[in-house]
Amino acid sequence: MLLAKSYHMVLMNDRIVSFACFGIVALTGCAESQEEPVGDSLRSTYYVVSGGKWGCKTCGFTNSPQYGDLAIDAATYGGSGSLTLPEFSALIDPSGQAWGVTFDHGQLLATDGTIKLGQDDLLGWTLRAKWPSGDVRDAEIYAFNWVLDWTDAGNALPTYGLAYLNAGEPENVCEGMLLDETSVVFLDGERYDTSDGSVIPDQNQIVSTACRGHALAKMALVGYVPYDGQTQPEEREATIRMFRADYCGDGTSHTNIGTPVDFTDDGVGHRIAFNNDTMSEVLEAYWTDEGAVCVGTPRLVSNQQLQEQEGGNNEFLPCEPPRCDEAFGGSVEGVWASMVPPATP
Repeated sequence: MLLAKSYHMVLMNDRIVSFACFGIVALTGCAESQEEPVGDSLRSTYYVVSGGKWGCKTCGFTNSPQYGDLAIDAATYGGSGSLTLPEFSALIDPSGQAWGVTFDHGQLLATDGTIKLGQDDLLGWTLRAKWPSGDVRDAEIYAFNWVLDWTDAGNALPTYGLAYLNAGEPENVCEGMLLDETSVVFLDGERYDTSDGSVIPDQNQIVSTACRGHALAKMALVGYVPYDGQTQPEEREATIRMFRADYCGDGTSHTNIGTPVDFTDDGVGHRIAFNNDTMSEVLEAYWTDEGAVCVGTPRLVSNQQLQEQEGGNNEFLPCEPPRCDEAFGGSVEGVWASMVPPATP
């Protein structure tokens, strides 16, 4: 065991019986490190740059967990197998016994066919990954924590800390992150094309992985997850394109790490409602799964570039999307509206 102590939580016959905190209970202060709901403007800066919340200063969309020299964007589990994807083949307990691997609503669970273990009970266990090439890599689960997502409801999101041995020393599977905090989320039931940002839905016994700061982790943090039945694949794809500033819907990002942006959705119950007291009203774009419906003030464009435009489209972007009104009017066209600070001269 590299880092963790073991605690006890048992899920028997698919029903969790916990001696600690679970689900909403974890929001009341039982977990060691709780997050406060966000009320600040420019959420991407608050979470990604400030370091005060579950975010990452230097992570981009493709910052996937690394088992040493091998990345793991998505994997099969439960013995389903794949000719192209790695498999989470086993969970190894501290005594060396191998358990089966399964996932449920973002939670990693060990199973022997009858009993399921999860949450803190997996601390100190090893998650084994096997690649089609025959390569096998192990990572220890050194941390588990429920963190509040970014929605107005402040739902709890399961997050994990994983470490592999590098020259005999434990190293976070998320590059540059410390070993005293969680860094990984799991998205079961769906795959994502990291080259073009598209969603590949309805994948049985497949789980996607994402590090803090990754666009997929942000998608989970705004409540758009594949396993709860509340959002559609097209809405999740729109979310990825919004976070990446993928105006043309072709996978090309038009933003830099730490660039501030506000956002509000038109999803179920408006998970992130617009607040003109705390959010910018300078409209960047409206978003669907095809990219930007229209673009007002792009994240990385100056006032001078906007003024030099001759036509009604955004000629400085390769797909030349139509122009939006400069101010957000309170109604979302598509899935998301994103807002930016006033462009600089």
